[in-house]
Amino acid sequence: MLIDLPRDVQLMDVDPSIVSKRTIRIARKPVPEPDPSMVAYALKLLLNAERPVMLIGGGVCWSGATNEVLTLAELIGMPIVTTLPGKNCVPSNHPLVMGHRECTVGLRLMRRL
Repeated sequence: MLIDLPRDVQLMDVDPSIVSKRTIRIARKPVPEPDPSMVAYALKLLLNAERPVMLIGGGVCWSGATNEVLTLAELIGMPIVTTLPGKNCVPSNHPLVMGHRECTVGLRLMRRL
């Protein structure tokens, strides 16, 4: 479940006496192992793609997957375009990083692909 609160609500002052009376339980589910057959299928699609491009977002930073993203892109020679939240997740001076999709370079690249 995701509860998304507007920014103004997030920044509001809260009476601590109200919060301290509440019990919040958070259940964390284990991350499932990937299905090897699905990973193989995804890899086959990537390797057979005519013009693959990787679109990355902020999840790359949150999961600490920058090295994995760069390794995959380098192995395949796949350009990387980022979302705005993902623009600092890979080095902007890397030869495969084309910029974020909202910039002119990213938009031109996405149209050509």
